[in-house]
Amino acid sequence: FLEDWGIAGNIHKLEMVRHTPSDEELEAARSLFVQFMLTELKKLQKWANKEIDLSRDEAHCSLTIVLK
Repeated sequence: FLEDWGIAGNIHKLEMVRHTPSDEELEAARSLFVQFMLTELKKLQKWANKEIDLSRDEAHCSLTIVLK
């Protein structure tokens, strides 16, 4: 919750709550990974194997997505 951010507290009694993602949340994360990361990794692999040509900007964009 945004209103809780930045509130000072006792560092010896933080009472942190751990969130365990639901199956739906895990599936959403997997879907995003497949949609963005695997697509870019496959493109970079084809580029590295000289199966496709990428401009410097295209390669930079793909590398930025993967490395950030």
